[in-house]
Formats: sequence, structure tokens, C-alpha cells
Amino acid sequence: MVERSGKFLFAVVGSALFMLILYQYAAPGAVTSNFGLPRAYAPDDDDADTFPTPDPHYVKKFYFPARDLERAVDFQIKGDDVLVFLHIQKTGGTTFGRHLVQNVRLELPCDCRPGQKKCTCYRPNRKETWLFSRFSTGWSCGLHADWTELTNCVPGFGTFHLKFIRPFVQYNSTRAAGVDLDNDTIQRIEELNELDVQLYDYARDLFQQRYMFKRQLERHEQRLKNLRHSSGSIASSMSRDEAGESESSRLSTEDYMNHIINRWKFYYITLLRDPVSRYLSEWRHVQRGATWKTSLHMCDGRTPTPEELPPCYEGTDWSGCTLQQFMECPYNLANNRQVRMLADLSLVGCYNMSFIPEKNRAQILLESAKKNLRDMAFFGLTEFQRKTQYLFERTFHLKFIRPFVQYNSTRAAGVDLDNDTIQRIEELNELDVQLYDYARDLFQQRYMFKRQLERHEQRLKNLRRSSGSIASSMSRDEAGESESSRLSTEDYMNHIINRW
Repeated sequence: MVERSGKFLFAVVGSALFMLILYQYAAPGAVTSNFGLPRAYAPDDDDADTFPTPDPHYVKKFYFPARDLERAVDFQIKGDDVLVFLHIQKTGGTTFGRHLVQNVRLELPCDCRPGQKKCTCYRPNRKETWLFSRFSTGWSCGLHADWTELTNCVPGFGTFHLKFIRPFVQYNSTRAAGVDLDNDTIQRIEELNELDVQLYDYARDLFQQRYMFKRQLERHEQRLKNLRHSSGSIASSMSRDEAGESESSRLSTEDYMNHIINRWKFYYITLLRDPVSRYLSEWRHVQRGATWKTSLHMCDGRTPTPEELPPCYEGTDWSGCTLQQFMECPYNLANNRQVRMLADLSLVGCYNMSFIPEKNRAQILLESAKKNLRDMAFFGLTEFQRKTQYLFERTFHLKFIRPFVQYNSTRAAGVDLDNDTIQRIEELNELDVQLYDYARDLFQQRYMFKRQLERHEQRLKNLRRSSGSIASSMSRDEAGESESSRLSTEDYMNHIINRW
């Protein structure tokens, strides 16, 4: 009886194993675990191929050389590299910005506290930010700063060349200094102002470093003045008297400042969106009371005059405006917003419409926006969230914790429009339509290029593994053959010797 039960149990277990092996080969990847898969092909959790496959029917519209398709940045988060996020209104930038501060797998994650609008994103090795964005540094270069503003603001904040008539006086005798407190009371006050204590500690350290940096620059300038005064040639004087001086002292002050600033590498990133959807989304946002009227629109060192940039409404905001009213304003910055915010506005006289003819202005802006977008380290498209995640991760070698989600149900999608209205919006955003068409083609080609590279690299890895196993088996066979030949040779030699 026991023997019969054992045979039955063996048959059941054997059948189960056979079905499992058959299922693995018949439907590879359907089982969530890697049991039964060859070790070389077992997918890693971080590198699982869960992204969309490239569209085989996609037709390329533009030619891009390999240098425009390949994007691989050796982002040194412990070094001097900085990500700069150019946030264009109503492109999904808020969601993407939150991904950057809350969803990136880092050695030292950003510190995002409830109730605070900004997160602290320090490098793992020092208290210095690696991310310049709304949710890390705030609107430091102005509300929704464009390419023209960011590229002139981010590399270095300016200083005021003003002189005070009388020196500042240090008053140590204040009302607060006259209060006699015990240690417990002081500790309680510090607990109540814990955030202020941390802020002051941070500010004091920044203040001291700025002071030392400025004093070093002044001493450098003074040395240069002394050298120029004592000799007409800086190079000859330094070769005689200061041969051991550092490279910075051989530079002019301006070159030295550029040398300091150029230590930092700024990688600009942005998101684009379908122009019609973005335009409708901005209209709905303005309709609810948004204005962005605190934006600076800084260009060539100044803000536009009221004549150059007149408002579209009277009063505090434009809430309740109809789509028709929104489209009829000729000064509406929503028109071709993506081109304007990505182009170098100094090429066309900033907001001075009389600087060059309108047709030339439009073409220059479009080409400038294309160039800046193409040269950026990364850009994504709102309509392709998973592909955007894929390209970002492969570009900067940073991984997101949670996958991006594609939200197709938006406020813009809920607007019911006739064909004439859609056509009118496309006409008002003609430059944005052309830019998006260009960007979408570049985006798709970069995605396909990167996927092809990864498949090629995987094939090479598989070949190396297979060739390595073949080589090792051949080496074992050769070792066996050499051993047998060695033994046969020894036997033959013994036979010869024994004959004598």
C-alpha cells in the first residue's frame, strides 16, 4: 500500500514539473518568477523590458545624424553637474518636476517635507544642489523662466556694484541681548524655531563661502594690478617672479571668473506637448484666474515695456474669459509659447516687434528653438510618458522608483470643439505646430536608436557568454587531449628504455 502511494505521488510530482517546464518554454515571460529560465536571460527587476516597443510603421520625416540621436550623459551628482529644468506652462511640467524630487532613486534622496513647496536636493558628498527646478530652488530666475532667461541667469547670479557712503555699524547691545535666559528656555525656543535654525545654519555657511570667494577674487585682482604696474608684460613678470603661481593667477579676472563658473556643467531639460492641447489647457487655466503676471520676461538685461508687451485684460486677472476672447488677443503669450520659450529672443530684439519684419522674426525664432531643443541633454513629450521615462533614465543613468503614468483624461481633452476652431488654434500656434512635429520625430528616432543599441549590446553579451562557455569547454577538451598524449608519450618512452 505504501509502495503504491509512493508511485502515485511520484507520478503527480513528475507531471507537475513537466507541465511547468512546458509552460515556461511555451510562454516565456508569462511567469513572474525567473524559475526555469536560463540564468543569462533572466530579466533583472531594474532593467526589465517593460517599455513600449518602437512603432515599426513610424515614417521618419527629418534626417538626424547619430550625434543628435545618441544621448548618454555621465551625470556626476557628486561632482559639479546640474540639471536645469525649463518648465513650460501646461506641458505636464509640474508632474515631471515632482518626479525629479520625489521619484528618482538616489544615494541621498531629496528631502521633501509636508507643507513645504520646495525640496532640498543635496549632493551625497556636500550641501550643494544638483537640481535647478521649481520644486528644488524655486523660481530663482523668475516665474516660468524661458531659455533666454535661464541661460543668462543660472550660470552665476550677478552682484551689485554699489558703494555705501557710511560703513555699517555692528550693534551687539540689543533688546534681545538684554534678556537673561536659562538653557532650558533657549532650547525650547530653538525647538519652536527648528526650521529657522536649519535655514540660518545653511545661510551662514553660504554667506561665509561667498565672503571668502569674493575676498579671493579681490586679492587676485590686486596681484594683477601690481604685476601690471611693475612690468609691462604680465607673462614675463610671472615667469621671473611667480613661476610657481597657479593657472588662475595667469588669467585675467574675467577669464578666472569664467574658469570658476565653467567648473559646473549645466544640463538643460524640458517637456513639450501637443500645441492644441497645451493651448486649450492654458485657456482653461487662465479662465480659472491664473495670470503668471509676475513673470519677468528678462531679455538683454531688461524687462519688456508695456508698449512691447501690453496685457490682454483689464483688472487683476482674466477669469471667465471665453475661448473666442482668448484667441482674439494679439498679444497673448499663449500663442506659440513653446517656440518663444525655447528660442534665443535676443536674436530678434526680444519683445520689440519692430526690430525685424514679422516673417523673418518667426523663422528665426523657429530655427533657434529647434537648435536649442536639439542641443539639450534631454527633452520629453507629454503624450509619451513611458518613452519619456525610458529616455531620461538611459540619458542620465538615473532610475525612477515608480513608472510614469499616461493620463489621457485632461481638462483640454474635455473641451468639445468644431473643426474651424481647431484650425484657428493651429493657425495661432503655427510655429509651435512645426516645432512639435520636428520634436516628435526627433523623440521617436532617439527612442528607436536607443532601443536598437540596447538590443545590439544584449546580443553581444549573449555572444560573449556563449563564446566564453565554448572556449572553456574547448580548453577542457584540449587539456584532456594533451594529458592523454602526454601519458602515451611517457608509456612509449618507458617502452624504449625498457628495451635497453
